[in-house]
Amino acid sequence: MMLPCHGAVRRLVALVVAISSAGCASLPTAGPAPADDPLEPVNRVVFSANVDLDRIVIAPAAEVYRAIVPAPVRDGIDNEDDSRSTNKYIWL
Repeated sequence: MMLPCHGAVRRLVALVVAISSAGCASLPTAGPAPADDPLEPVNRVVFSANVDLDRIVIAPAAEVYRAIVPAPVRDGIDNEDDSRSTNKYIWL
């Protein structure tokens, strides 16, 4: 069954698609925009420290935790953590 306004709907859809896709079209710029992050040196130092901390402290601690704590206990702790984050208004 064809609706009487089928042609008008098709034209409207085509118009919406044309207008929305026009927003995706852009002319190429002269070059990449310069990165303007005045805190980049600080960010690099913090990132490097985080990577080192993970490699030296956190990863070995996680391995010890996995070796010592049985899987059912770890699952229970994970479930409790999930429950607390899901029901954050209950566990205030």
